[in-house]
Amino acid sequence: MPDLPYRKVAGISLFVIGALALLWFFFIRPEAALKDAAINRADRTVAEAQTEAAKDTVRIIVDHNATVETIQSRTEVTNRDIQSAPGAAQEIDPAVHAAGIRALCLHHGRDEPTCAVLLHRDGGSERAPGADTSRAVTQ
Repeated sequence: MPDLPYRKVAGISLFVIGALALLWFFFIRPEAALKDAAINRADRTVAEAQTEAAKDTVRIIVDHNATVETIQSRTEVTNRDIQSAPGAAQEIDPAVHAAGIRALCLHHGRDEPTCAVLLHRDGGSERAPGADTSRAVTQ
């Protein structure tokens, strides 16, 4: 019976291996699964946020392009109306033209880049450059 101590060692070894397998199965594996699930949820949340950001970007670009097209169309119609108006071929005094553009900018286009440059260049004053303010304005 000299094999008896080896059988005890083998039995104890199998018991320890089985106990470790059970510990892994019930404690370590579920924690790893929970970590994997949390990582998957985080990845899904990030992907959803990126998708929404991309949709918002496309929406902004489309809206901007529509606004630009509207402005260009309005400009073309206005230019045609101006060019076809009676007296359109007559030369206009540059000071009168500048005063008219400045008046449009002051009343309707302060946010337009061209008007911002014009208003800033002229010092932001409320009068047209070169305008004679000593006489009254009549309508």
